[in-house]
Amino acid sequence: MRRLSPDSLFHFTSCLENILGILKNTFYPRYCYEEFELIDKPKEKFMRSAIPMVCFCDTPLSQLMNHMEIYGKYGLGMKKEWGIKKGLNPVIYFNKNSDMAKDVSKTTNRLLKSRSSAALKTFWNILVYLKPYEGVLYRGGSIAKENVRFYDEHEWRYVPDRRVMNRNLMKVSLTGDMYQQPEILADANKELERDETRLSFNADDIKYIIIEKESEINEMIKALRVIKGIRYNSDTIDRLASRIITVKQIEGDF
Repeated sequence: MRRLSPDSLFHFTSCLENILGILKNTFYPRYCYEEFELIDKPKEKFMRSAIPMVCFCDTPLSQLMNHMEIYGKYGLGMKKEWGIKKGLNPVIYFNKNSDMAKDVSKTTNRLLKSRSSAALKTFWNILVYLKPYEGVLYRGGSIAKENVRFYDEHEWRYVPDRRVMNRNLMKVSLTGDMYQQPEILADANKELERDETRLSFNADDIKYIIIEKESEINEMIKALRVIKGIRYNSDTIDRLASRIITVKQIEGDF
């Protein structure tokens, strides 16, 4: 029986420099802001926070065009088996009118009211993998797009271990006000660039390197050869070069 989901997880960004940075340093988490309405409102009406994470979509190549229009036309397609070994997890989408959303809302407000730090920390590890069925997309401290159906993204997520974050005095989340201040957000993201929070990979974990234009292929290969001395040997560079595909190829051939 043919599977509906691919054997790849895709991460997209807005420019070639970002992809080269990932190939050089592997993935660093970034604070991503989300909010969802709590149906049970006595304590809090909304959950608002920016969580450090690296996001991937579990979508076939042939269906990536809409996703790239939102998140950028430069990406890496990673082997799904790599993501599973690294502890990535699919997010849990919820309809705010569902019983599950109501139970999450009641539990959240109950824990906030009780101030039970141990229970709240445990529940937080579940909350960071919840996402609304649809809502507002925030990027870089501001609204990027409204009425996004997040469910279409089939997101998988990496969130650094909370204990590691605390041990290194990093913020496990940012408030909405902090996220909207560019300097605070930039400093907090810079703090995440550590070995303890890095999501690492080897060249063989990469299935696709996606770039926007055919004219950028040579630039990408030259940049890979510069990176060579840091992470990859010549044979590895050749293998990576063979995995480069363009947005035009995806649009026309898949």
